[in-house]
Amino acid sequence: MLSTIKFQELIQYIDYIDENYSKIAWKDLSKEEKILASILTMNEELWEFSDEISRSLWLTFNKRKIAEYKTEHLEDEAADALISLLCLIKSVWIDNLDGIIQRKIEKNNKRGY
Repeated sequence: MLSTIKFQELIQYIDYIDENYSKIAWKDLSKEEKILASILTMNEELWEFSDEISRSLWLTFNKRKIAEYKTEHLEDEAADALISLLCLIKSVWIDNLDGIIQRKIEKNNKRGY
C-alpha cells in the first residue's frame, strides 16, 4: 500500500509544509488558526475524495460528473485527504505516529479487529 521509503518521504513532505506554512498559506497564522485551517482543509479534501468515490460508483445524478470520472482523480483526492490529515495531526503536536499507530493496532488486535 505504502512502502516504508514512500512513507518517510511523505512525512518529510508534511514537515516541509509545517515549516513553510506561512509561505504556503500566504500569511502567518497563530497555532489556533493553523489548527482551524488544517481542519477546514482536511474537510475540504475529504469531501472531494468522497465526491470522487460517488462518481466511481455512479452514485450521482450528474451524468457529466460520471462521464468525466477518471481513476487518477480518485487517487489524487485520496492522497490529498491523507496529506491534509497528516498536516492536521502535525498541527496538534502529535509527532510519534509510529508509537501511536502501534499502540492502536495492539488495542484493536485485543478487541478482535
